[in-house]
Amino acid sequence: VAHRLGIVPPRRAAIAAEIEVPLVSDSASPATFHIEYGVIRNGYAWAFPKRDHLNVGAGFFGTSQEARGPQTRELILSAISAFTAALDLGVEASGCRTHFHPVPIWERAGPRHHPSKRVLLAGDAACLVNPLSGDGILNAIRSGALAALCIAEGEPGTYSRRLHQEIGRDLDAAARIARIFYAFPDVCFKMGIARPTATRTAARLLTGELRYTEIVRRVIGRLLPAVKRLAMPGGQ
Repeated sequence: VAHRLGIVPPRRAAIAAEIEVPLVSDSASPATFHIEYGVIRNGYAWAFPKRDHLNVGAGFFGTSQEARGPQTRELILSAISAFTAALDLGVEASGCRTHFHPVPIWERAGPRHHPSKRVLLAGDAACLVNPLSGDGILNAIRSGALAALCIAEGEPGTYSRRLHQEIGRDLDAAARIARIFYAFPDVCFKMGIARPTATRTAARLLTGELRYTEIVRRVIGRLLPAVKRLAMPGGQ
């Protein structure tokens, strides 16, 4: 939609794949959302519960050249297979139909509405996927609601600015954390994910109860000293 209208929002290259796994085992509860960082370099894997199956997939954040390469596709497929096996789902990932798709990761602020003010981009069309978590549902809902509000108020021309103020700034904060997180996953796991409060914090971020702008300074302030120690000769 964006390209057809001549609107090209800044975006990062990313690719993801997913399969649908029937629930034939009680080992993975359909009420549990699984997410794994580390099963794939510079990416993540997930198992998202639905009514009678799990949506299992993996995503890779990288350069455009890496995302298009066949090695990246194999890396993603291997990650899905490993994750499916670890969850003991009772099926082989290779026997499930795989869907590949690009992931429109947020890069920076830019035009998200047509100069005519007759079209406002929301969700994936506006490249609002979180550069840290890979989540796009929350911001798709937020941007759709904001677009409707701008139209209802008779101010569609304010949409791009308001989108950045209400959503983009939060994604900018997430991107700052992501640059450290994916460069030093081991340190970030020990200093962040392994903390007792990490799961609760992640849930609040995914539901919008907590904003990245509220935690970015605290998180980076905790991670940077550990990263610097690791970078020093003999550092651990």
